[in-house]
Amino acid sequence: MAWLRVNTSDSTSFAASYLINNFGFSSQSASKLRFKSTQKPDSVLNFFRNHGFSDSQLLDMIAKMPWLLSCKPSKTVLPKFQFFHSKGASTSDIVNLVSKNPRVLYLSLKNQIVPTYELFFRFLQSDKEIFALWNYNANLLCDRSVQNNFTMLIENGVSDSNIKRLLREQSRIFKTRDMLKSVKELKDLGFNP
Repeated sequence: MAWLRVNTSDSTSFAASYLINNFGFSSQSASKLRFKSTQKPDSVLNFFRNHGFSDSQLLDMIAKMPWLLSCKPSKTVLPKFQFFHSKGASTSDIVNLVSKNPRVLYLSLKNQIVPTYELFFRFLQSDKEIFALWNYNANLLCDRSVQNNFTMLIENGVSDSNIKRLLREQSRIFKTRDMLKSVKELKDLGFNP
């Protein structure tokens, strides 16, 4: 894909033209980012291409997360890719995960990704199974209610083996916002956690 090169001194107009012509942004959406040349966004796009992303995947990602064009990939993205690789994820696993939900790149590695990974590993004991699950449902990594639901189930006496079974068979249940209410109702009915 050939990326447009626009020369103008107004960073707002330049960025808007770049986003409108290259990514199909509306004028209103495009006005939210500012840059004065194509150097920064082009370097970001090249970073992602060098890590296995296709132009069509990049178009989708930028449409969802335009801030990526102004990020510093070596500081905000690369450490996440390195962590995923260290846990056995292939390049295609990472590309699939990020393409499905680029919000993964917005998450804190230290405060969200690593603790969530460790929580999943506690129950699944398999890097491969974790990435298969995340590639099936990328929101499991991004949704804060997932961690809260794990904790709530543990605190309510649900066994690790039952949590593991839920992860494998009904993983979407972990995104439920009112899971505590459901657990309390079941306990009130006399069900064992």
